[in-house]
Amino acid sequence: MIYILLVNYNQWENTIECLDSITRNSNHNYKIILVDNASKNESADKIILWLRAQTIQFTLYKKEKDNTIIPIDN
Repeated sequence: MIYILLVNYNQWENTIECLDSITRNSNHNYKIILVDNASKNESADKIILWLRAQTIQFTLYKKEKDNTIIPIDN
């Protein structure tokens, strides 16, 4: 099992491009951990919409201003 850790900060387009590349891989023995680093734009919402459209099971985490990391309901 391979774990892939991605961190997003206001760059949802790049994050989605990376996720798309990973999910097109024929090796499906991986889990993706994605953390939104307190983006100031709609990054988390855009990423969630893309993931839902792909029917990918996911949990997106968000870093809060006090540095706590919480899961975002999806």
